[in-house]
Amino acid sequence: MDGILPLLRRAADAAAGPHGGGHRLHRGLPGLLSPHGRRRGGGSRRLAVGVRPRGARLVRPRVLVLGGGFAGLSCALALPASRFAVTLVDQSPSFEFLPAIHELVSGLKRPAELRLPLKPVLAREGHRFRRGEVVAIDSAARRVQFAKGSLRYDILVVAVGAADADFGVSGVREHAMPFKSVAQCAAIGRRLRSLLRVPRPGRVTIVGGGLEGVECLGEVLRVRGDRDFPVTLVEAGPRLLPGAPAPVGRHLAAHCEAAGVEWLCGEAVERVTAKTVKLAGGRRLRSALTIWTGGPAPRPLLAESGLAAPGRWAAVADNLRLEGADDVFVAGDSGELPQPLARQAYHALAMGRHCAREIERAERGRAPRAFRPA
Repeated sequence: MDGILPLLRRAADAAAGPHGGGHRLHRGLPGLLSPHGRRRGGGSRRLAVGVRPRGARLVRPRVLVLGGGFAGLSCALALPASRFAVTLVDQSPSFEFLPAIHELVSGLKRPAELRLPLKPVLAREGHRFRRGEVVAIDSAARRVQFAKGSLRYDILVVAVGAADADFGVSGVREHAMPFKSVAQCAAIGRRLRSLLRVPRPGRVTIVGGGLEGVECLGEVLRVRGDRDFPVTLVEAGPRLLPGAPAPVGRHLAAHCEAAGVEWLCGEAVERVTAKTVKLAGGRRLRSALTIWTGGPAPRPLLAESGLAAPGRWAAVADNLRLEGADDVFVAGDSGELPQPLARQAYHALAMGRHCAREIERAERGRAPRAFRPA
């Protein structure tokens, strides 16, 4: 657990940005709850929570947080247990520091260094953790259904992250190795090292020339060293690192060429099998290991629960409330702001903390404020 805390401090520093107001150590995740600049905005109605007649016993509003990633955990830890009954739900028992998972491929990091058990971290703050799979959200009944059981809420924070975008390519889920979690990247590392134990390892194919694909490529080359096996990077778009300035993509392409990496831009993948990657242009690559870094896609849960249109992210107002629902907030990768943001950890951290502040403001009867990204 201790090894992850410096990484979280750096992530919190990035999230605070130039408007941050300094950091304070917080039990559980030091630095995660640093103050952040805010501005007025938003037009949602006041949440009717935390209201009590004079002399009546206060009933703490039930805040249910779905997702134990950067957004969900930062939101939960920013809410005081003295005023809110907070429960965080996740399928995994641990928070995972996703910005460094590529280093598991080469063995620079070990899985334990990138995981933080959620239950004790939340318990220190007086909050509850429930491990489970969310199968449905009934916003009308204010109830979340799990594979086993259900929970009611007064306020819901949806921070379930993103799924892998497979673009309907046949064979991806069956034959390509995904690159989205600690377990997945550790598995890629084990598979890569097993390939190196044979005389002729065969080709490693990385599909996706965005940031994840490039990070993966760097770790594969680190493992390869001076060994001789082919590495191919396939990108459907016209250049590598499409989100970066064009000179960066050109520099990367030159580096790939110098390292003996075959890079194929403007080549969509049509099918993946156990031993091949077929490109839409007709070429078939023999591939001993295929790694899929196709980017994020909305989780089907959002549309299935009526929080988003099919295949779309949940549309939120500038204060991170779900459009048309005062008691539902969306943070992190799951949401789509009026002005879209890059789906990065530092934004998720800031969005989680903003949701917590908005919940507190509503409980105190104060007007909402817009989220101000760093």
